[in-house]
Amino acid sequence: MKNKPSYSIKNTHNSSSYSELEIENLEQKLTIDSLQKQNSALVSSMEIMAHNLAILQRAVFGKKSEKSCEDPAEQINLFDEAEAGADTQPGLDLGDEDEAETDTSSKPKKKPGRRPLPANLPRKQVIIDLTDAAKICPCGCTLSLIGEDKSEQLDFVPATLQVIETIRLKYACKGCEDTILRAPAPVTPLPKSNATANFLAHVIVSKFEDHLPLHRQSMMLDRQGVEVGRGTLCNWVIGCGQLLQPLVGLMQKNIVSATYVCSDETTVNVLDDAASKSYMWVHMGGDRARRAVVFDYPPGRDGKCATTFLNGFAGAHQCDAYSGYNELHSQKGIFCVACWAHARRKFFDITKIAKTPGLAHQMVSLIKKLYKVEREALDLELEPIEIKALRQKKAAPVLTEIKKLLDAYKDKVPPKSPLGQAIGYSLNNWVDLNVYLTDGRLRIDNNDCERVMKPFAVGRKNWLFSKSVSGAKASATLYSIIATCKANKINPYNYLRYVLISIKSATTEAELSALLPYNIEKSLIEQNNLSQSHNSA
Repeated sequence: MKNKPSYSIKNTHNSSSYSELEIENLEQKLTIDSLQKQNSALVSSMEIMAHNLAILQRAVFGKKSEKSCEDPAEQINLFDEAEAGADTQPGLDLGDEDEAETDTSSKPKKKPGRRPLPANLPRKQVIIDLTDAAKICPCGCTLSLIGEDKSEQLDFVPATLQVIETIRLKYACKGCEDTILRAPAPVTPLPKSNATANFLAHVIVSKFEDHLPLHRQSMMLDRQGVEVGRGTLCNWVIGCGQLLQPLVGLMQKNIVSATYVCSDETTVNVLDDAASKSYMWVHMGGDRARRAVVFDYPPGRDGKCATTFLNGFAGAHQCDAYSGYNELHSQKGIFCVACWAHARRKFFDITKIAKTPGLAHQMVSLIKKLYKVEREALDLELEPIEIKALRQKKAAPVLTEIKKLLDAYKDKVPPKSPLGQAIGYSLNNWVDLNVYLTDGRLRIDNNDCERVMKPFAVGRKNWLFSKSVSGAKASATLYSIIATCKANKINPYNYLRYVLISIKSATTEAELSALLPYNIEKSLIEQNNLSQSHNSA
């Protein structure tokens, strides 16, 4: 009996020790689970950062083109997809590669060789003859001219500056000595400015089309002995922007009255703007015939910018998935058309980095089939109703296949991974991505608008910023004029040198409307161009 208490205590002690070990083991298991989750999150974050780094490296050092690469071995193997386990399932069909990469374009290929020089360029003949001694044959006879060998070389004559002296004759009456008359002053674009319309057009096109900042133009003029400061050039550009603003106002009205509009936006640095980040917006008529393009510089980037500019618009609005357009799309009579180029780009970035083909490659291949339908419609020059029928027949089945794949893989990959984000983007905008099937006028992507914005982005790398809000607004006006000229296949320089003078005499809306790039009679621009060339000669 005396040994029982001792045994009982010992047993109790062992039981207590075992319980503590069990608790400690449980705590360690919880710690391990927590560390495993943290490790998994860090690995996923590292893979995403590696993916972004690879995209950045490709953007800096790789090709900018988004054309598909037929040979997977040529792809940049910098990063394997984080979702490789789900993206490389056995038997994953990448489609018929030969069919996917076949070019259906019927455009004839350009033949190699030197192109002839333009016939309209002035030509200066240089005749090279033999000396009189060389014209004597060894037999003693004089050589006779039997022909000539002609070749052409392209020469460059530096730009020539000239001064236009305007002499206004004055007359007086010697009888009463009260009447003095002077010939009227010529019309100039900017009052009290010594720049002609030709010179102003050159400055504008050099900056907004050729991306030459004004300080570089000032230095170039200085090398030719003409001192025109950058501040003076800035004032001239702003003055021309204000002079042409009524035309841009009419272009905005034409865009709002259309039933199909495309929009895009990008950043711009304006030093005197209180906003922390400023944006330049571009809106354009969807129809390619008689297209108006307007750049707009409003404060901020919220939904009010697009809503204010397109006040009164009703119809199809095409853009990327930026949430700033949600306010516009919530209005009655406006529906969104999403961009397949944006959806494709997210998968395309993965294909250029992944080591092994997977779902991203298959998606790019399927989306290419959608674009083959668009190419076929373009080559056949189909009407909108015919384009709609073609899309319903050939594009709709492909979209069904894409949707099945997206639904099948959406739960198999991490949502924040590159492939997960690409799948999420397409699924979140799926309804808007299918809208283009309903109307043959609508396009599959918003690339037209992005192409219009590209010259602005290229120029921004050169001139870096706008000093003032008025300068940014003038830039928006002049970019609008040049972009609209290019969209309607009009030489911006010839257009500006004519309109900067003609707009001074346009007093009604009808007269201003007749000066718009898609309304103006091209013969007027050509006549003015010939007249200016004759006067310069």
